[in-house]
Amino acid sequence: MSDYVLPTEIWIEGILSRLPVKTLLRCTSVCKSWYSLITSPNFITLHLNRTTSNNDNRLLIRSYNNRTENYSVYTDNETFDNCENLDFPLHSSTNRFNIIGTCNGLVCLFDDAIHYTDIMILWNPSIRKFVHLPYPNFGYNTHGAYLQSVGFGFNPLTNDYNVVRVAYLKEVETEVAELFELSTSSWRNVSASIDISYMIKPWSTQAVLNGVVHWVGLTRKDVHDVIVSFDFKSKTFGVMRVPHRAEMDVNLRLCVAVFGESLSLIDERIYMNETYCNIWVMKEYGVEHTWTRQLKIDTTPVPHPRRSFDCLRVLYGFTNNGDVLLAENSDSGDLVSYDPKSRNVKKLGIRGCGLSFYFSTYMESLVLINGKNDA
Repeated sequence: MSDYVLPTEIWIEGILSRLPVKTLLRCTSVCKSWYSLITSPNFITLHLNRTTSNNDNRLLIRSYNNRTENYSVYTDNETFDNCENLDFPLHSSTNRFNIIGTCNGLVCLFDDAIHYTDIMILWNPSIRKFVHLPYPNFGYNTHGAYLQSVGFGFNPLTNDYNVVRVAYLKEVETEVAELFELSTSSWRNVSASIDISYMIKPWSTQAVLNGVVHWVGLTRKDVHDVIVSFDFKSKTFGVMRVPHRAEMDVNLRLCVAVFGESLSLIDERIYMNETYCNIWVMKEYGVEHTWTRQLKIDTTPVPHPRRSFDCLRVLYGFTNNGDVLLAENSDSGDLVSYDPKSRNVKKLGIRGCGLSFYFSTYMESLVLINGKNDA
């Protein structure tokens, strides 16, 4: 009876690419050929595509409590089970990092909550690797004080991870834009594509859809809210109008998000003793008249064991069952799940400073596996 050897494409595409990241990391120690295979760009992409298609419905949640920055993974279902508490190897110069965004298992961090540090980091928690980005070309040490907005995403044309940064330099009263590309580990100037008729609100949250990052911005002439975008593929900026009702009301707090597969806008309104949020969805991307109000979420007032009520604020998105993740708007509070239909509030057992919570989908990947952790 002759030995039977599986064809290469079967054991790579059918078996090896389906294994979890931790198992693959152990496999790199089997022999040099396995190490070369698993750390190759083609296999990293193959494994990433397989993981993306499986969609195991997990969430990454960051909280800050007792002077500790915590990152945990939870199942996106009714039980909201804690799958894993991640080992966070970094230390902020203040108390916690600003999270720019996540993409394909990478988390983009910025250590500038208080000081001008110009320190940005890409971190892959599933393989415990991180890399410091080189200092941007337009930083505090070279150009003085600034206001800035940052976006993080993936360019599908070049299979590369990008960070885009728009800085408003106060001393020279001008704005610049630069793009970091992981493949070259360098920044390059993309200021030529900026439209000076609008500006991005400093530290607006980002929403990435189909290789385009979006922020909330303002027109300079009549001070109306707009959505500013940057296309990682064409490396150009664009602008879209927000829904008319949101555009005309100045008593708002606006942020962009992704609702399902669509661009969405969350506007939070506070009037007298009432607070509520409108969730707008752009049914056809880029077509401004297709904005539709998907939900109106009433968040007033909610019973609280220590006070008569406590305000809630919308975070970054929705769970699979349609609930909204909210945080108590207090110095120290709970992350809760809110059912818009029944108005039921469920505490999730995650406690932290109300402004420290971060929520996004989570997936494992091998991106950065070839890198060495910076000192």
